[in-house]
Amino acid sequence: MSVVFCSWQVSAQGTIQGKVLDNTGQPTIGASVSIEGTSTGESTDLQGNYSISAPAGEVVIVFSYIGFKEQRQTITVSNGQTITLDIKLEENTIQTDEVVVIGYGVQRKRDLVGSIGTVEAKELKDVVGTSFENNLQGKVAGVQLTQTSGIAGAGSVIRIRGVSSISGNGDPLIVVDGIAITQNNFLFGENNGQNNNPLNSLNPNDIASVEVLKDASAAAIYGSRAANGVILITTKRGRGLGSQGSSWDLSTSWGSSQPTKVLQMMNSEEWLQVRQEAWENDGNVGRAPLPNGLTYDDIEGNNTDWIDEVLQTGLKQDYNLSYTRSGKVISAYIGGTYTNSESYMKGNSFQRMSGRANLDFNFSEKFTVNITSSLTNGLNRKLDQSWSGGLGTAQTSALPIYPITNADGTYYN
Repeated sequence: MSVVFCSWQVSAQGTIQGKVLDNTGQPTIGASVSIEGTSTGESTDLQGNYSISAPAGEVVIVFSYIGFKEQRQTITVSNGQTITLDIKLEENTIQTDEVVVIGYGVQRKRDLVGSIGTVEAKELKDVVGTSFENNLQGKVAGVQLTQTSGIAGAGSVIRIRGVSSISGNGDPLIVVDGIAITQNNFLFGENNGQNNNPLNSLNPNDIASVEVLKDASAAAIYGSRAANGVILITTKRGRGLGSQGSSWDLSTSWGSSQPTKVLQMMNSEEWLQVRQEAWENDGNVGRAPLPNGLTYDDIEGNNTDWIDEVLQTGLKQDYNLSYTRSGKVISAYIGGTYTNSESYMKGNSFQRMSGRANLDFNFSEKFTVNITSSLTNGLNRKLDQSWSGGLGTAQTSALPIYPITNADGTYYN
């Protein structure tokens, strides 16, 4: 005789279904829906729909989504019952600020402290300059800036976390409102041995923030161009005011430019004495001959300080006027600037006139138009470098016995 024991366990359950929407009424994709205290859960589909099985009785349904406040709903489920539960999530401003989008995913901002540096707009106005990158010095860890020269309009060499290439270009990728800025050396041809600085076209007063991406995750967005790091520049927009309203902003700054150290050169008497000693030390007798076929009568009374002739106290002036408007339908940022920056060398200056208009039209929750535009006119008056003139020639081959002008008033050559 055989005895067979059979047992059945029937669990009563029902179904909860519905749609999860964001604060604007749009469906959320991938929102988490789970039953508190259990491992049961699923994510919403492309239309924000979900369907989940729940045990009979009182249950707590938890709805969560990145950037929105978590919501809990307590409901009572009967066996075989289907309940429709639609949820509209509430935006969590604090949580949104703590989330940073990197590549194709998100990470908590506290996990990225070492790889992302941020500089706000107010920190970029501390230094008078024609280009914003000069004001990054000392404000972001791991970013090194070297001023290439003191001439007006000169750019800086930017290195993020040191030199990453032996023979390649070490410049970071610079992106302004999603558009990469060209930094080719000798842009538009060779210009007196100096590179054009394309960042001079950007008014520092128009910048809302600068983010520096310093780790390899930036390559997930921009590819190999991000090998030396990325500098993301965001310009101001009208919706940045937060509440509705408008404001005008007028700012101006002045400064001066002088060389940090000026070499003390010999005057005519000292130079003639040293030349005579060198002539006699070579075994020669008589008065030492002068260069360029000059005679001692020609140089009588000449004592030119060539360094003083090419240097000046350069004046820097900057004027900015902007209008910001934040509204339900139209938000706008409109700004204009005039900059005139002289260097410590006579004849060298950089002038810029630029205007920017960032407009946002919010016609409805589903239809918005954003316009980002700027127009810049820059004039860079350059001077030859040391091998062909300028301060270098004044310090090396322009002798104090040379006159500035000839007898007929033309310049001595």
